[in-house]
Amino acid sequence: MVITFRDERRPQKPAVTAIGVILGPGAQRLMSSVNDLRIQYYSWSCVNNCVQPEFDWRRILNEKYEVTTAPKVYSLMTPDHDGQELSVKIKSPIPLTVALLPSHLADQVYDKSVSLTDALSQTGCKERGVQSMNFNCTFNVANGTQTLFIAPDIAFSGHRKANIEVHTVKCVDHCDLLPPPPNP
Repeated sequence: MVITFRDERRPQKPAVTAIGVILGPGAQRLMSSVNDLRIQYYSWSCVNNCVQPEFDWRRILNEKYEVTTAPKVYSLMTPDHDGQELSVKIKSPIPLTVALLPSHLADQVYDKSVSLTDALSQTGCKERGVQSMNFNCTFNVANGTQTLFIAPDIAFSGHRKANIEVHTVKCVDHCDLLPPPPNP
């Protein structure tokens, strides 16, 4: 809270005479003479929709895994709100394709009933040729449960390890105020 005093005789400068009352008698001598003071209180308080959902970053995955020719699939979560952020940090010795896919689509790619190219055309959250990168995506609640899909871009031999770390923004308080998910 801030209180500003203005002297009508000198409107361009805040008056400090009333501060002596607050600071005590010793400070009064430093000030000019005391005047009548009218205080008008204004409150800028929230009056409508004051309680909102609160969000915080949470780590949902941190793994060092051996890269194989088979895709690595992480069934992550069902988002709790549209636009929910996801942050992916990956480091790999070989180029990888990394995509966030609706789980049913990731399952079809894994089972080879849908090509990876077709699946990637249905998502905006994808990166190809990733070796060291941080990138962010947002969830769409209508897509349901999401899967992080990682596959090598090249043929390779030997043992290679990749690091993956994933964070998301999750509702941590007043989550009952989030809009309900759409009906399928």
